Amino acid sequence: MAKTDKTRAKGAKADATTGDAKAPGKRPGRSTTTARGETSTAARKGATRTTRTAKEEGGAVPGGTEGGTTSTRTVRASGPRAGVSAAKAAGNARVGNRQDAVRRDANLRADLREFASARPKGWNHDEWVALLDDLRGRGHDVTDTAAVGMSLERERLAVHLEAIPGMGPRRVESLVGRYHTLYSLRQAGADELAELPGMNRALAERVHQQFA
Repeated sequence: MAKTDKTRAKGAKADATTGDAKAPGKRPGRSTTTARGETSTAARKGATRTTRTAKEEGGAVPGGTEGGTTSTRTVRASGPRAGVSAAKAAGNARVGNRQDAVRRDANLRADLREFASARPKGWNHDEWVALLDDLRGRGHDVTDTAAVGMSLERERLAVHLEAIPGMGPRRVESLVGRYHTLYSLRQAGADELAELPGMNRALAERVHQQFA
């Protein structure tokens, strides 16, 4: 009996040392793995809660942005959409500038056409200076007087060409774009005019006679 009691005492001591390792239905080492898994899950949940709390409070999130929801919206506003909006605004501005330039040019041509139509035989220096003052008063840029003078010569040539029977807008524009001034057109003979696109011999003769 003494020996049996001694053996039982040793078994109890072994059970106390190994803990739950010998419990029924459990395998050695499983409890340790489960504890680690639970610890990792708890850590991830804790990190998630920390991140959410930081965002709600507007704090700094490691590896993220400051200011929570506000900073996130700011980043989005400065992203691709903001670049597209800026490019679109710049494009609209360029289109608007071109339209303004075309409008100013059309207004200047109309004023020059009025001046040239009233003086089919030309104008003197005083009239030219008065025209520049008048154009300046109407808001036109007359800094480049040579360019303004050339535009006036083209309008004068167009006025004379439009008075010739059979000269349509396209033919007038073509001849004005080629010769620019009455003087240059007068240097061209009927043969040269007849060879131009859109012209014929009879029309070339009429033009030549008009400016001979």
